[in-house]
Amino acid sequence: LWRILHGRGHSWVPFLERYAAQLPCFHDGLNPRDATTYPHLNKWYEAMETTVPAYACRVRGNPSSWRKVLTMAGYGNGGVPPAVVRRMDDLGMEEGWVQTEEERCRDHGLWDEYRDT
Repeated sequence: LWRILHGRGHSWVPFLERYAAQLPCFHDGLNPRDATTYPHLNKWYEAMETTVPAYACRVRGNPSSWRKVLTMAGYGNGGVPPAVVRRMDDLGMEEGWVQTEEERCRDHGLWDEYRDT
């Protein structure tokens, strides 16, 4: 993680973030955050979101916003293919779930750490 943040690898952060939000919309079963299929990538996402306060609190994009970019891509008919829209809606429903107490405490801890730096 340190090499990614302080080397040339930091340029990949927005791409990986965008891929995590958009790829599941294009292909069923293609989820870069899937710990079973992509264990190392999943660990990277988890580390960035839970151990790097500056990223988690200030830099990290919103998955819903990354998906909305797809609606502006065109596809020739001024819209998005129906399968992509359905997947976007499904992912949006998942984002609407209420945080668990553990997730809420983790997020507050990150904000506290970010505030203190």
